[in-house]
Amino acid sequence: MKTLRYLLLTALSAAMLLPSCTDNDHFVVNGMLNGVDSGMVYLVHEDGDLSSYCDSAKITANGTFKLKGLRPSCPDFYSVRIDSSSLWLAVDSTETIEVKSDKDFKNCTVVRSEQSVQMLQWQQYVRQMEDSMAHSLMAGNKAAAEQTMFGLLKSYKDTVNRFVQAHPASLVSYYLLYKRVGFLQPFEPFAKEDRHAFAVVANTWNKRYPQSPRAIQLKELMADVARLNNAEKFRKETANTPVAGFIDLSLPNAKGDMVKLSSLKGKHILLEFCYLAAMDADVIAALKAVHEKYKAKGFEIYMVNFDKNKNSWKERTASCPWVTVLDETESSARTYNFQTVPTNYFIGKDGSINGRDVSLEEVVAYMEMAK
Repeated sequence: MKTLRYLLLTALSAAMLLPSCTDNDHFVVNGMLNGVDSGMVYLVHEDGDLSSYCDSAKITANGTFKLKGLRPSCPDFYSVRIDSSSLWLAVDSTETIEVKSDKDFKNCTVVRSEQSVQMLQWQQYVRQMEDSMAHSLMAGNKAAAEQTMFGLLKSYKDTVNRFVQAHPASLVSYYLLYKRVGFLQPFEPFAKEDRHAFAVVANTWNKRYPQSPRAIQLKELMADVARLNNAEKFRKETANTPVAGFIDLSLPNAKGDMVKLSSLKGKHILLEFCYLAAMDADVIAALKAVHEKYKAKGFEIYMVNFDKNKNSWKERTASCPWVTVLDETESSARTYNFQTVPTNYFIGKDGSINGRDVSLEEVVAYMEMAK
């Protein structure tokens, strides 16, 4: 009897000393939504274009909810989604994050997650910048508006650079390098003035989280930047030997033949990244019209598709009178550093990248002036 009692006490003591599965393996998001008494809320792992749902919960009558996700092996981004609204969070441990907000996450507070709080503060900063830019544009003075936007953007980039230098291992630094301000992309890894910021974050993440998909992506990106940098250096050293400013791609067309982007060198190239299956018929028709009108002036399209159904993709390419290739591994997205599609780059005859995410109207205006 004493032996049995001893064994029971020993087992109970051991159980009390062992941490629970929830404490060790999960993080928790507790929320309070003002003015909301029903509906569903979702926890989503934000992994570029491959977002995945982790958990869901019903919103209680008093507006509360609780979501739980597996602890990430490396710091990563998650979001809380309600209908079309979302709040991004930075998760790096088994923390419990507290969220208080309205349904649209416009009036929101986050506690018990320092990096999530910082992300929210930056979002509010950017929102104020966007409001100031919009106000200056509506004032009607184009020159004054451009000056205001330039000043705001310079101040923003200076502030971000200081943050990145002080916190290179932070998820917030990664987030800021890719954060848009309205229709602007303040930081571009291929821009000489921005390369250092990307390099600092890439090197730190490679040392601290070498197996992280984001660290791997940054490492590959910086390798591409280095290749471009070497190309620029070589071009300066050999002035009589022009080198393309774009990064070359080599991908298979519907026949399985490898087609290089550089095969179009010397033309005006619209480098388009998209899912062909998702393109509306009127968009394809508009592209056909522009391609037909300006091909005699050296206009060409190199369209990179990420379609999953290869057979269906092959059938659709038959209606495309331009170069259409398939990137099944999506490696070109890492090479050209984008996370959403569709996106595009407009490349001039000299190989320089003249624009990103240009509209078809802008392409037409450029080709009208082109010789």
